[in-house]
Amino acid sequence: MDNNTPKQKKVYMQPNQYLGGSMRIEPGIRTKKYQLPTQLFISMGMKSAITKYWWAFGVPLAMMLVAAFFGLNVFLWTAAAAVLLTVIYILFWWIQFYGATQLPQSKPMFEKLVYEFKNDHVLIKKSAESQEAMVLNWEQILAVEKTPDAYILRMEKFQFLHLPYTIFLSDRDLKLVETLFRRKKVLPEA
Repeated sequence: MDNNTPKQKKVYMQPNQYLGGSMRIEPGIRTKKYQLPTQLFISMGMKSAITKYWWAFGVPLAMMLVAAFFGLNVFLWTAAAAVLLTVIYILFWWIQFYGATQLPQSKPMFEKLVYEFKNDHVLIKKSAESQEAMVLNWEQILAVEKTPDAYILRMEKFQFLHLPYTIFLSDRDLKLVETLFRRKKVLPEA
């Protein structure tokens, strides 16, 4: 290489900067502290369980339809058993989700936490300054559901994070997080 050739200028880009665009994901998008209310967890878990296993309500209906062919006497006790099975099924799921709120292992889930979204993972911390954090990789998040008031990050079966829009520090942060969800392909295009 001779000294007459001009040196090429090296361009260093920010880790999450789009080529040719002005929008980029900041090194970390933090939220305000948020505590998931236990009642909200139970109701969201119940809704999730019932929508996932909706077909279980067909068993009592099938019992009543079969019993209808055998007369009124058989139908009455079968209908009572079908109603009892339905109540037991709903009670089973309610106990599962209520019990999860009482376990010592799940107590951290119901504390005030700060969420920090980065390009390669989500950090869950007890405070913004804390060095201790739980790392949630993007591969663990199966889908993100956008509701009128929150994002719901769905993981395995009945594991989810409920993140209301109000915990984000600005509208810009909210838009950046949504862009990040779409880039990671966990939030479907609108």
